[in-house]
Parts: sequence; structure tokens; C-alpha cells
Amino acid sequence: MDAVLSCLVSDSIGNGPVSKQFIRELSSYFDADGGILVREYERAIDSAIEALELDEGAGIIVSPLSSYLYKQRIEAHGYIVLLADIDPDTLTLDIAKVQECAEEASAIIVDSPFGFVHDMEGLAELDIPIIEDISMSLGANTGNKRCGSYGEILILRMEPYDLLNAAGGTALIGSRKKYTTKIKKISEEWPDQRFLQDLNSSLGAIQFKDQENFFLKRREIYSLYINGVRKGRHTTPVQKGEAENVPCTFPVFVKGGVREVQAYARKKGVSTLQAFSDSIIALSDVDSASCEGARQVYRRCVLFPLYPMLSKTEIETVGKVLSTLP
Repeated sequence: MDAVLSCLVSDSIGNGPVSKQFIRELSSYFDADGGILVREYERAIDSAIEALELDEGAGIIVSPLSSYLYKQRIEAHGYIVLLADIDPDTLTLDIAKVQECAEEASAIIVDSPFGFVHDMEGLAELDIPIIEDISMSLGANTGNKRCGSYGEILILRMEPYDLLNAAGGTALIGSRKKYTTKIKKISEEWPDQRFLQDLNSSLGAIQFKDQENFFLKRREIYSLYINGVRKGRHTTPVQKGEAENVPCTFPVFVKGGVREVQAYARKKGVSTLQAFSDSIIALSDVDSASCEGARQVYRRCVLFPLYPMLSKTEIETVGKVLSTLP
């Protein structure tokens, strides 16, 4: 609140010094060259794809669990969507399935579903340009490097439901000067209203500085929830290897009826959501055989609330519900 009020008092609420400083801090965190802050997530995706300068009709690998918006934007640019199935235990791309698509691919779009970390070293070894969307994995790491340090271009959405909340907007960052130059060239003639304003940036910047505390609080809540689930018959995704994921929500793999579980939670005062309702697997006609892992997850994954501002009583309520799910 103080950061936003200070911005208002300074009368600098447009795209100005606060936004410029914020994008410098974000770029430095990922050891990247630089970038821009835009208001619209969709425009950031378009600009990221455009900055790769792919050949006409190029193929782009994406997970069936990724947002349907990615499919729309890839096809809007005249490119081909190549779906690589996921490991249903981890929610992350199956590297063997990605390798099957690699010869036809000119790029890979990687987003970390609910903070779970892909095999980024394995993907990087394919030597295919990566667009890395860390809207749900800010603060996660592979055991070697931070998520956000592997892609040629980095996307960080900052909507109210994301890990970093600037009340809207998206950071678009180039890992090297080559990509930063392309991003800035794409945006050089944009009107001011397409860029994120200082008022939003002040909110995002102050949360970014305190993200470690948010991360620790999420970890604490996650541990309590895990203990609750283990008392019942349901399971949760796992993070394999040395990677450290970020608990941005709490997904549960339901054994039995999803509606029954959601109705039970609702009766106890806990709101849930079916996971991946806006995904490619949910909103398009996808070959069942080639995307069976993603289809399994979509059918039985339910999300329970997990965010730092939950009260102790609310956390305990969710934990009890998780331990007694039908």
C-alpha cells in the first residue's frame, strides 16, 4: 500500500521511472539482458513468438496442459502446434515425447504447471529456442539454475492470481541483447497505453523484493496440506530430481468422482477448481492416444486454495478437508 501511495503522490503513474527500474531488476534477477513491461499477456506472447523470427509454417512444441491461448497465438502467426505429452505424475513435459517432435520443431514453449519444474537441462540440450513462461514458477529452480534462466525469451505474467501480482501486466525479457533488441524493435511504435504503468509496477516491484518470504510461507502451507492428503486415498503431483518447485496452488489427483470431492469441499466451506479448464486438452480436439497423460490429469485434478494471505484458521480448515475427502 505504501509503495502504491508513494507512486500516486509522486504523480508518476504512467510508463515511467518505476517501470523502467522494475524491468531492470527483473532482468538482473534472471541474468538476462533486458526487456519491456506490457499490459496484455496475449500481446507479450505474440511479441515473444515474433521475436524468434521463425520460418513460415514452423512447428512449435507445447504441452497439452498449456493455456489454449498459446495454441491460438501460435496458429495466428501461421505456425504449427506440436503437442508433446506430459508425465502424469509430475505434470511436466515427457522429454521422450518432446524428442519425438524435435525434428519438426523450430521452438518450444515451456510453462511450469502450478509451479512444477520441467527437465530444463534436457530441453536445453535439444538446441531448440525456448520461450519460458514462469508466471507460475517464479522462484523455482532446477537444482542448477533458476527457472527463467533457460529460455531465449522469458514471459512473466503478473495478474492477481499469479505468483507476482502487479494487478495486471506481463514482463517480456530477452536473455541476450539479440532478443532484447528484437523485442524493443517490435514495440518501438506502440502507444504508451500498451505498456505497464508505474502504478502497477510499484505494486509488482515491492512484492518482488519480498518474494522469498512469500515462497517460505507457501512452502509451510504446502507441507501442512501434504500431511492432510496422506491421511486419505488421494494423491498429489511430485517434483522429480533435484528441482525445487513453487507451490502456487495445491493440485490433488482425485481417485473417484471429481464432482463428489468438489461438492464435499464446498459443503465444508472450501472453494475448489477443476485444473486446466482453460488448457489445450480441455478446449480443443486432441488425439487421445498421443496425449493420454494430459487427458488423465485433466479428468482427475482438482485445485485447492494455497496463497500466503490465508489465515491460520483457513489453512487448518483446508487441511482437515484434504484429510477427510471422500
